[in-house]
Amino acid sequence: MTTESLCLTYTSTVNARCAGNHRSILTDNSILAGQVDVNSGIDNLIDAWAVAVNGDALFRKGVSNSCPDGTVWEYVSSDQPLVSISCGPDNQVWAVGKDGSAYWRFGTMASKRMGEVWEAVEPPSGKTLKQVSVGRSAVWGLDSAGQLFVRREVTPVFPEGTHWQTVSSPQMAAGAG
Repeated sequence: MTTESLCLTYTSTVNARCAGNHRSILTDNSILAGQVDVNSGIDNLIDAWAVAVNGDALFRKGVSNSCPDGTVWEYVSSDQPLVSISCGPDNQVWAVGKDGSAYWRFGTMASKRMGEVWEAVEPPSGKTLKQVSVGRSAVWGLDSAGQLFVRREVTPVFPEGTHWQTVSSPQMAAGAG
């Protein structure tokens, strides 16, 4: 049995077909396939989130092993235009708003992949976040000056954690696996 793990997050500008059959430019996207048994014959669903140039959050429905393009982009409302998004294990989805605050998606689960609502998480004291990255054991944040932070006490019971801790001096990008 061959098992592959795919967790790919990248930032680029790509054209994509969006809801309403209009063209939109995506500025950030995150794809999580998790543990996939490529020989099982099971058509695993894959989470694919994106941020459009106008700050809209989008979820790609129908992405699977047999349909990697998915079927349609679904608009996911937010009170704040977004600039960055990341999805991770256990249906975690985090984003950064144009105001530099972090947001995590409440209510995401296998049966409700888009979740229910964005919950605000204050950025590190006196800082403005520009990117988040969700990994198996941590949520990472990068501020506008390039300083790296980790979100502490993130658990399945308390997925938003309790506070940000400084990890290092300026970095170029945050990525978690």
